Amino acid sequence: MTHATPPRTEPWPGRHFVLVLIIILLVLTVTLIFRDLSAGHFRLTDPWSARYGNLVVGIMLLLNHLAFQYRRPGWKGKVLVAVALAWLTLGTVYIFYSWSLS
Repeated sequence: MTHATPPRTEPWPGRHFVLVLIIILLVLTVTLIFRDLSAGHFRLTDPWSARYGNLVVGIMLLLNHLAFQYRRPGWKGKVLVAVALAWLTLGTVYIFYSWSLS
């Protein structure tokens, strides 16, 4: 009788690199938002701006990456997964609604 070896549970080595890329994306997006606000290019009250769409996508990427690449045992991990999935749902609705307006 042969026994199958269990799959390796080592984390993916590129997860830190992807995390840095996501953080750079978020920093650049926030920088562009503040630059455009100070120049008066768009109003903060305009909820369907493309800049906000980039911010929503960046946060979706960050939360999903943290939830599924940096697993935590116990309730903290479950809360992080729940928050990531909730933000994914809300972000998807936001994106499709903003596309329907344009």
